[in-house]
Amino acid sequence: MALIKEYFEKAITSSPSDKVIVEHMGDVLFKEGKHEKAIEYWKNAKALGSTNKNLDKKIDKKEYYEPIY
Repeated sequence: MALIKEYFEKAITSSPSDKVIVEHMGDVLFKEGKHEKAIEYWKNAKALGSTNKNLDKKIDKKEYYEPIY
């Protein structure tokens, strides 16, 4: 998981307004047990215009759900 997180950190550095990258970074953090930080990323992805139909559910229930676009 650490390697995946490293890739997303680099991707966010180069594309900080990419809603998909931001949301998936939240997913990585959630799977690491950093739930509050993950929710921050999910909220940011929503603000950036994510079209994931499960994003509100992830934020509201503070649980991971596979994305549906």
